[in-house]
Amino acid sequence: MRKAVITSVLPLAVLASPGAQAVEFDVGVNAGTLGIGPELGMTIVPNKFRTRLTTGFGSYSKSFTVDGNEYDGDLEMRNAGLLADYHPFGGYFRVTGGAIFNDNSY
Repeated sequence: MRKAVITSVLPLAVLASPGAQAVEFDVGVNAGTLGIGPELGMTIVPNKFRTRLTTGFGSYSKSFTVDGNEYDGDLEMRNAGLLADYHPFGGYFRVTGGAIFNDNSY
């Protein structure tokens, strides 16, 4: 019980300390091989640690004929990811880890 109380109170004490800074949020758009979609980021420790929630959507269809053979292709992209960024030197360089839910289909 004592351990549960300490682990519950410690983060609040750190956030309430005079040197604590407010948590910052940012919103953006990402584009890449997983599609195009919104991104929500949250800075937890300034210049050191942040988290991101990313999504990617998109679709592409193509039909063509080669030497009398007809080809049809459909690509549907649906992705969601939760990522954590660590900035060891406090600059733009970062190490990222996390998980991405991939529901792409071809």
